[in-house]
Amino acid sequence: MIQKATVISTDGDKAKVEVIRATACEGCHRSNDGSGCAACTILDLKRKITADAVNDIGASAGDVVVVETPSRTVLSVSFLVFIIPLVLGIGSYFLFSLFISNDAVLALISASVIILVFAVIHFTVEKSKKSSTMLRITSFYDESGESKLTTDADIRAGAENGED
Repeated sequence: MIQKATVISTDGDKAKVEVIRATACEGCHRSNDGSGCAACTILDLKRKITADAVNDIGASAGDVVVVETPSRTVLSVSFLVFIIPLVLGIGSYFLFSLFISNDAVLALISASVIILVFAVIHFTVEKSKKSSTMLRITSFYDESGESKLTTDADIRAGAENGED
């Protein structure tokens, strides 16, 4: 996933960036009012988020940059948030139906399992946010929407072609 971000501060090869959630929330009818969807509410996600990013390009505070999250990470988080709770909720319903015949109790148990799974996911995500950096600053952002040249090879190639 590639997104536009603003560098808030830097510390060596790390940077704190502010990213506006776009792609994941665009289709949600609740994203316009800033309240977010059920998944965003349960996981305490905000429309504007601050995250740590690897700063290999030497961006400074105030720079508008392009950040990238590996597609595998995005898909893994989506699977964790949407599929795992559903599977465990349905699985708990059928497992406990072997011992309990009351549908209301089974529904309550399944709902409890889903809530418990979301709580575990929430605390796991919070813990992993503190210990890992999933974002990488890949380039500076140009208002035209294109990335600026960032690597030495790109800069040399641009200079040879008469670009500044």
